[in-house]
Amino acid sequence: MEVRISRILSEYHEYTRKEAEELLRQGRVKLNGGVAGIGERAAVSDEVKLDDVTIPLKGLFRKFSREAAEKQTGERYGKHGQDEQLFADNPKSKELRKGRKDNRKKRRGKNYEMEY
Repeated sequence: MEVRISRILSEYHEYTRKEAEELLRQGRVKLNGGVAGIGERAAVSDEVKLDDVTIPLKGLFRKFSREAAEKQTGERYGKHGQDEQLFADNPKSKELRKGRKDNRKKRRGKNYEMEY
């Protein structure tokens, strides 16, 4: 699996893709010791550096492969529909899993602000 270097930069450093491409144009990004271009791709075995600081690719590629698997199967990684099987027969528990409505009484006391 190969991914564009601009995506790697945007995921790791939280840049936008355009900002990442600007870094590539400035020549601040290196791929395996050479200056990286805009359309170049990197694999897990490659070495990507931004301002001579290495970006760890193993975790990013794990995330990318999970996202690709989720797109193909339509399910979240590791979920496998366990909740739906456990609570399929009980509609009340299904409603409780959605979250409680916040219509409970508010606490009053010296540590809580007074609302008038």
